[in-house]
Amino acid sequence: MPDGFLPLAFAAMPRPLDVLVLYMHVTALPMRPTMASHLRFLERGAERHRIVYFNLAGRLPRFVRQQRYDLVVLHYSVLAARWTPRFERIREATTALRASGAVLVAMPQDEYDAAHILDDWLVDAGVDVVFSIFDGPARDALYPRATQAAHFEQCLTGYIDEDDQARLARGTRPHAERRLDIAYRAGWLPYRLGAHGQIKHQLALAFADAAPAHGLAADVATAESAVMFGGAWLDFLASARCVLGCESGASAMDPRGEVRALEARLRAADPELTFAEFAAGMPDGWDGHPYTAISPRHFEAVLAGSCQLLVRGRYDGVLEPEVHYIPLAADLSNIDEACERARDAELTTRLAVRAHADVVGSGRHTYGAFARRFEGVVAPFVPAAGPRSASRSRRAVVVAAAAHDQVVVRGRPRLHWWAYGQLERRAPGVLAAAARARRHVLTRAARRR
Repeated sequence: MPDGFLPLAFAAMPRPLDVLVLYMHVTALPMRPTMASHLRFLERGAERHRIVYFNLAGRLPRFVRQQRYDLVVLHYSVLAARWTPRFERIREATTALRASGAVLVAMPQDEYDAAHILDDWLVDAGVDVVFSIFDGPARDALYPRATQAAHFEQCLTGYIDEDDQARLARGTRPHAERRLDIAYRAGWLPYRLGAHGQIKHQLALAFADAAPAHGLAADVATAESAVMFGGAWLDFLASARCVLGCESGASAMDPRGEVRALEARLRAADPELTFAEFAAGMPDGWDGHPYTAISPRHFEAVLAGSCQLLVRGRYDGVLEPEVHYIPLAADLSNIDEACERARDAELTTRLAVRAHADVVGSGRHTYGAFARRFEGVVAPFVPAAGPRSASRSRRAVVVAAAAHDQVVVRGRPRLHWWAYGQLERRAPGVLAAAARARRHVLTRAARRR
């Protein structure tokens, strides 16, 4: 891993902090486990911080804004508001926090999407520290203003969840006993993300045909109905000797949403428009940028003891071809060779074991390790004394946050999540109707504001 990910020394956190974490979750469905793990990372830190999680799908009450905090974290989910109808309301609420005296930390993702809108937002909000997925010239292009005003640190899109690690450490099947040879789930990404954004579904299409031709048992799908969560997803990965994948991210940047709007117009006019036709009408140089990174999926596959068949890439220096995975050419020209190699259970076992030893065994890529690094980065910005008292008690803020909360409290499952599980198994149509109703109500409320 590059040196920028792991500083040689951490500043000591002076004390437990009062922290407000702002996020956005707008559906009636449970939060994706990878997002929930990322949101709650600071609970893994060296200090027992007093953390309030507030869902900005609704409004941010004045007394919550006026409460005194040491630290306010803008989670990537709330920063995604920049391409939603909620943007102006959320931007106003977060910018108002500048007067609170708290240290503001931003943790954006998908930074290439509406990049310069995000850049302006961070500067206007007075953000002190930005944890970005990118560094160097790529970062400078994304943040021409914020890089001059805030401290930047590079991070990953996600880390190893220690609970998942403990769950899978209890044992997985040897490769020779797994029911699948290849497993994969992928979505169809928008054209505005460039050629790299198209690789995910190209992998699915190619291996859906190639795997059976080589006598491989494959479960490959791109339909939204095939998406899996939590334990079911991890069990799926652990049922296969090999997992397909590529780096997350994009190869194009959309500075202010112009490409998003253009794609929407063109595809509405021609629903059969192909990516090649879309790209042919774009200006020279719009595609081919280095906005790619390793994703939590890769860590989950490592935890599951599965060998990965990955499109050759950097993977932030964590995964290396022929050491940790079987490499695929970006144009999939070696797909037949890769399928034949995937038939070799001895090879797939060796690569999976090496990946687990290097990635998991090092202990460097867990949320606990990241939380401690985060504490060290923000410590110099935090005053030695605690925040001034506010007009409302912290308990009032906690109660207000609970009214908006969509996060499962670790170790204390709520009754409504049990009820959700029952409905998911017995009446999924009810959940779909509830999600549609919630979206309708929230959309109308946002328009009124």
